[in-house]
Amino acid sequence: MSKLVVLNLGKGDLYKGFPDVTVQLGFPNDQRAMEFRASLPAAPEISQLYRNWQILYSALYRHYGWSVRLEIEETDITNFSEVEFNDLCQQLSSRINTWLNSEQFRKIDQKLRTQLEAV
Repeated sequence: MSKLVVLNLGKGDLYKGFPDVTVQLGFPNDQRAMEFRASLPAAPEISQLYRNWQILYSALYRHYGWSVRLEIEETDITNFSEVEFNDLCQQLSSRINTWLNSEQFRKIDQKLRTQLEAV
């Protein structure tokens, strides 16, 4: 049976961190849910990596003539390579995973893994 995980970062941002993170774990259409609390540290580099990813993503789609709903300023990147985009995707993914593996968030991670393995 499938389980539903809801991650609520609460108030905060990547520059100051998220002091009150809540994760709810339960079954779809079931009001009873387990709840775990922790925090996430500041990770301002994720914000810049994400902005760079948006710019390259938009440039890639413009290059192939696909429709894009992202707005790009005139001073942004117009030349790119798919290798550079793939490298940036890997950097962003790696940095987010490192952030979620922080000591402050680890207790939620461990509880989720324990509960989700019991499926």
